[in-house]
Amino acid sequence: MPQQPTPRQVIASIADQVYPTDVFPEPVDLGAVHEHLKAGGWTLDQISAHVSRRMLYRVASMAQTALSDAGYSIVRTADTEDTP
Repeated sequence: MPQQPTPRQVIASIADQVYPTDVFPEPVDLGAVHEHLKAGGWTLDQISAHVSRRMLYRVASMAQTALSDAGYSIVRTADTEDTP
């Protein structure tokens, strides 16, 4: 019987699939990005916070699914059920 992956292995495999840099390269000049956003009434901090929240909710959901599929018992809470 194959050994089930550890939670760390499951999370690492998810991390390798989320926005790979060969598809979504890192911006070279964040200062220029900031200036373009500022011209439109946004800040890099606002965008970063939004993206970070969305990413964390999505990764948590993916991790819960992967761990559940691997046989781990997952207790869902109100905080994880109502993700934006």
